[in-house]
This record gives sequence, C-alpha cells and structure tokens, in this order.
Amino acid sequence: LSAAQKATSHLLRKLVEESAYWTVGYEWRWANKQLCKKITGPQYLDGLGVPKFMIGMAIGSGRKGTVKRAVAHGAGRHSIQDRATMGCEDMAAMEETLVSLGEGPFVFGDKVSTIDCVLYGFTANTLYTAAVWPCDAAS
Repeated sequence: LSAAQKATSHLLRKLVEESAYWTVGYEWRWANKQLCKKITGPQYLDGLGVPKFMIGMAIGSGRKGTVKRAVAHGAGRHSIQDRATMGCEDMAAMEETLVSLGEGPFVFGDKVSTIDCVLYGFTANTLYTAAVWPCDAAS
C-alpha cells in the first residue's frame, strides 16, 4: 500500500475499533438488557458449549464488565440516543470514505488488505446480529 493508503487504512481501523464498536456494537449487543439476553447469549454463548443453566449468569457477568469498560472508554457516559447518533455518523463516514476511494472488489482496488478484513468483520457482525439497525432507531 502507498503511504496515503496506509494512513487511510489506519484512520478507518481506528474509527471502527475506537468509536463505531462502542457506539453501534456496544449498544445493541451489551447495553440493552433485553437484546443482550435475546441476541448476545444465543449467538455468542450457545456455540461455546456453555451449559444452559449458566448462560444467564455468563451474560450478566459479560454485560456488567462491558458496561464498565464502555463507561471507562467514554461512550457509556452518553445517552442511548447520542450513542445511536454517533454510531450512525461513524457508519456514514465509513461509507463516504469507501465510496470516495473508487471502485474495486476491495478497499484499495484488486488486492485484499488488512482493512478489508477489519471492515468486513465489523459490518457483517453488526448487520447480522443487530435486532434493530441502529441508524433506523436514531432517525
């Protein structure tokens, strides 16, 4: 990758890891108790062989720790509406950046790079596990 592509890759990765995860993934996977029980437990714990009688306790423990980390990070200090708005702004910024980069099967053309994997992992996980698309809820 060129120096400019490496810089763009770095910015996109930081946007996903330091902002979008905490505003999109956190809210719909951990902060909301009902969605956490309905989505997080079955999708994350059922496949790990956690005994059924322990799933509720494991979800509660995981949720409690994640909520503490979100507050420490700063995202957890915002209202639900503010987190939804920030998450939608993150997603819109990613979309605009990717559209502006041009055409090709991957972010930087014909060859896959690390940022393709980062973006795919985040967007697929968000799209396929969110009970409500955050940007629909924010509008």
